[in-house]
Amino acid sequence: MAKIGIITGSKLEAACLKHSNPSTDFDVRCSGASSERANIAARTSVAAGCEGLVSFGLAGGLDPALTSGSLVVADEVICADGSKLQTDRIWTEGVAEILSENSIPFVKGSILGLDQIAFVPETKRTLFDGTGALSVDMESHAVIRAASLEVIPFIALRVVADTASDDIPRTASQALAPDGSVQILSLTCALLKNPAEIAGLLKLRKLSGLGFETLRRVAPILSLCRTF
Repeated sequence: MAKIGIITGSKLEAACLKHSNPSTDFDVRCSGASSERANIAARTSVAAGCEGLVSFGLAGGLDPALTSGSLVVADEVICADGSKLQTDRIWTEGVAEILSENSIPFVKGSILGLDQIAFVPETKRTLFDGTGALSVDMESHAVIRAASLEVIPFIALRVVADTASDDIPRTASQALAPDGSVQILSLTCALLKNPAEIAGLLKLRKLSGLGFETLRRVAPILSLCRTF
């Protein structure tokens, strides 16, 4: 059975994969909300023998119709330079079929990959108008580039946390360590300097919680669908 590399931004996202009952053919790596580290993690997975790559985790909503917890199955990834890379069609369709069979709602479409967070609704609106992408994250474009370079299949399953109308507190950018763990001390210090952002961070935590619920439901699908 093929070995699959799964790249997430955080250890909290990776923890959702425990619900997939993965065997040893899953290689899970966290990038700590860094596109560069996501690309390195993807290439490291390939070097370790992975024959397919997955971008799995939370995302920011760009389509105003998507609510927190909405699952996006990508058919293409749009990069910041406007280039578009297709996900593996057969693998993506296989995942979509199993999701439907298990009554797990999803939308299929483009996702946008950026090297930085889209903090405010105005930015998200501009990105949506300019690309039509359903969601945005910091890993998918980096991982699919690695997959394309190695000519191996890639899929992306991303779940909306903050919606198109939600602000993200600037302190959230300091939440993750390079290994994907939560930096409690750094985050606390940042909030002490910007106490007005506490309410926003608590809201983001609630929205992320809805996203994690969906990720846990979706995780077992990765164990059921193999196309190579």
